[in-house]
Amino acid sequence: MFGLFKSAPVQDAQLGELQRSGGGWKGHLELAPCGTFRLLLAGSRKAPDATALGLAKELTGRFKALMPEIQGGLFEHYAPYKEGVDVGE
Repeated sequence: MFGLFKSAPVQDAQLGELQRSGGGWKGHLELAPCGTFRLLLAGSRKAPDATALGLAKELTGRFKALMPEIQGGLFEHYAPYKEGVDVGE
């Protein structure tokens, strides 16, 4: 009965198959040199949001260039936690 309300998978030439589950469109995204990551995109029952889909596709080409900025942001985020551990908090 609930199969009547299930969204059909969407096939994207670059990202592969995207399936709607839990309110979002799920798939996988290859980000060299780090590997494959789970992808979750917003969208309607019929298809992923066009802007979200475009940004996901753009990220594959820009990821290497963005890595230093991402690494710096992660380091900045985790540094206070490391300092807390170092002082016994």
